[in-house]
Amino acid sequence: MHSTVLAATPAAETTMSAPPFPRPNFSTAVPKSALFSKLEAFLPQIERENKSLAKAISDGEADKFNIEVDETDTEKPVIQMDFALGVMGDKDDDDSGSEEDIPQDIQFKVQSPNTSIRLTPPSSVQSRPLIQELN
Repeated sequence: MHSTVLAATPAAETTMSAPPFPRPNFSTAVPKSALFSKLEAFLPQIERENKSLAKAISDGEADKFNIEVDETDTEKPVIQMDFALGVMGDKDDDDSGSEEDIPQDIQFKVQSPNTSIRLTPPSSVQSRPLIQELN
């Protein structure tokens, strides 16, 4: 069995350390793109507008900048959509092959409009605190 020891020589190091690809030159500046130029022009404009908006709001003129729709104007056409809240019957995927099971009309079980959602409060007996201080 032979064991070979390779010694590093200065000549071997210089030939081995050369990169396989030429290194890119980072000393030259990358040219600005059109998008970057537009962004540089836009950022100062938005900064000015944000400052003027903050000043107007602090002066009490916030109503000028309200983006909510004013619903008092009834002359304009309005699209009104009414949705029913209900429960549809659930079916398993096993039953999907039968033609008889497919309803022709979707029927909803309408809940009473006076029904409200109530959360039950926790019981008055508390077992122990969730956070406990240790000294």
